[in-house]
Amino acid sequence: MKALVTGGTGFIGSHIVEKLCKQGFSVRCISRDYLNTEELKSLNVEIIIKDLNDNLNWENILSDVDIVYHIAGVTQAQYYKEYYERNYLATKKLVEACSAHCRNLRRFVYLSSLTAVGPSIDGKPVDETTAYHPVSDYGKSKMLAEIELLAYKDRIPITILRPSAVYGPRERNFYLLIKSIKRGFNLCMGLNSKFTNMIYVEDLVEAIISASTKSIAEGQVYFIGSEVAYPNEVICETIARIVNKKPINVYIPHCFIYLVCGINELAGKIFKNDVFLNIQKARELTQAMWNCSIEKAKQELGFTQKVSLYEGFMNTYQWYVKMGWV
Repeated sequence: MKALVTGGTGFIGSHIVEKLCKQGFSVRCISRDYLNTEELKSLNVEIIIKDLNDNLNWENILSDVDIVYHIAGVTQAQYYKEYYERNYLATKKLVEACSAHCRNLRRFVYLSSLTAVGPSIDGKPVDETTAYHPVSDYGKSKMLAEIELLAYKDRIPITILRPSAVYGPRERNFYLLIKSIKRGFNLCMGLNSKFTNMIYVEDLVEAIISASTKSIAEGQVYFIGSEVAYPNEVICETIARIVNKKPINVYIPHCFIYLVCGINELAGKIFKNDVFLNIQKARELTQAMWNCSIEKAKQELGFTQKVSLYEGFMNTYQWYVKMGWV
């Protein structure tokens, strides 16, 4: 079978491509840049370096595709316009193209995010019945993409997955946390404990591919995450054990988080660099709980969390060491 993976050279997309190749798929990727392309070329993957918002020859790209895995998107940007264009408009163009040019499309899988729905309310995990209440521009753009896709579900076999925080080899943002702890400092966001649901990338990839092949998943939305939301103290203690450190806890008030993120965002705009820590990220970091129920995915997809937090971060840390990052 032929699979199209958008964002196939990125963190999650590259793991999906590797898994599909192992399963005997013929894989075509669309990516905005050459990141990780050398690794994928060794897998005999067709790579198209284009932006989804470019004028593409969709007939040539889609006519022989059986499954579309839409993973591409931007997670950090200076302005809402970029989130809107790359997460919403790109998705809109892709689904329109699929509707017009895919001759035998078996499934369109969209990788959304827990942030599209928003943080937990009153300490309860959100589920597929929870109303949208995103708190960041990233979450809003993913919400718009979901709404657009669901309008096509009677014409295209669509499945939407909303992962919680994803970590694993090739991920670059948790690297900052690991690096800080390895240096002896645990930066605690706020004065009160916070909780985060997390999913290891290989577990997420299993869920994505499973959802693309199960008929029950057609037209459905699923949260994918861990069995429980981890207190941030547990996450940091797990990393500390792995790097063999006893870090000093540094508690950062929310007001200071916004101040630092605001200054960082301003610097990014001045020097025209996308930065991870900005006001949008501050809105996400200061939430008390990011948690979701995975019961629907367990019942309908047979999803289970296989990789423990310790094993996942150990694999991630070993990859960082291999790459010379730590």
